[in-house]
Amino acid sequence: MTGKDQAGRVPRERAGPPGDALAARVLITQRRLRSAELPAEARARLQCRLAAICDATKAPGADSGRIAWRLDRLLADITAGAGKPGSGGNSHSRRL
Repeated sequence: MTGKDQAGRVPRERAGPPGDALAARVLITQRRLRSAELPAEARARLQCRLAAICDATKAPGADSGRIAWRLDRLLADITAGAGKPGSGGNSHSRRL
């Protein structure tokens, strides 16, 4: 028995805490950033944003919804900037 139901999902009682899902999203973001073809300056700026998001996850009373939103924006910026020399991948004027 694999611990999954017929649809391939892990039953709720066996699933990890909500932080596990957030940790998985952080890992996905980190891997996409690492593999994206970005100018060095853009990569450094995006890595700083990822570090800030990771720091926010550790803060007492961290808002997981806000952190997930920030990760989604970062992923969008990584995708937008990949393969566009000089673009920096930052489609938003406001820095987080």
